[in-house]
Amino acid sequence: MPLHHEEESPEAKFRRRVETQGFRGLTDEELRALAPWMRFTPLANALLVAVGVLADTAAVLAAGALLMLWGAIFSRHPFDAFYNHVISALEGTPRLPHCARRRLTYFLLMVMMGATAGFLHAGLRGWAYALGGAMVALLALLAFTQICVASELVERIERKPEA
Repeated sequence: MPLHHEEESPEAKFRRRVETQGFRGLTDEELRALAPWMRFTPLANALLVAVGVLADTAAVLAAGALLMLWGAIFSRHPFDAFYNHVISALEGTPRLPHCARRRLTYFLLMVMMGATAGFLHAGLRGWAYALGGAMVALLALLAFTQICVASELVERIERKPEA
């Protein structure tokens, strides 16, 4: 499989990126309905990190790390559950399917949020701003392009070498 997909349609590119994250088996109709809502959890987490860092509040980041721990253990983030039980019912959109691959992303973000909270607590604001900024950038990339760096790395590692 080539590393670049220049000839893909926007829909095919979106599907490939979503499937790389582990969301497989969605119909085209489900994918179209879910597309805007797949931004919800990453954007909410980006906002959580930005508020925690900018407000210089380790407790907000520690709470975010606990939310990520929940997602890592149960492979469903509490913000996903909020979407599934509240927003999808109000909007009439499909629920997000179960996605075990996201556990790795949640685990990595839990470690990063916990470290950022620790840096703030210790007064190491430069480190907190750098790591917090990196998290906001990664989450924004996921929200706006559906590129999940952790999932892309796992996909490349799992991909069998071409004969």
